[in-house]
Amino acid sequence: MNLYETVKGRVTPQMAAERYDLPVNRSGMACCPFHNDRTPSMKLYPDHFHCFGCGQTGDVIDLTAKLFDLRLYDAARKLASDFHLAPDKPLPESIRQKLKQKTKAQQLRENEQLCFS
Repeated sequence: MNLYETVKGRVTPQMAAERYDLPVNRSGMACCPFHNDRTPSMKLYPDHFHCFGCGQTGDVIDLTAKLFDLRLYDAARKLASDFHLAPDKPLPESIRQKLKQKTKAQQLRENEQLCFS
């Protein structure tokens, strides 16, 4: 079993979204981080996600890769590391630096909260 199968078999898009600070409501919907979204338009299914607003779709690895601007392999390694799935090599320093930066969605959400307060 390779890294991709391990990650896809144990981590759902909803688990990853909640881990990476995307609020998910009870029906599995979230505001899409890939476009300016005020109401939830991204549905998180057990095996994939789909945004009805911008059309983005994919599995948990695609979601993580798009959120953090990573290659698919690096996104799978990040998920495995964050969910303690497989003893894999540690992430390179260049990727660690990139992961420390806030995503555009997180920056937008923080700026929006500052404006409202």
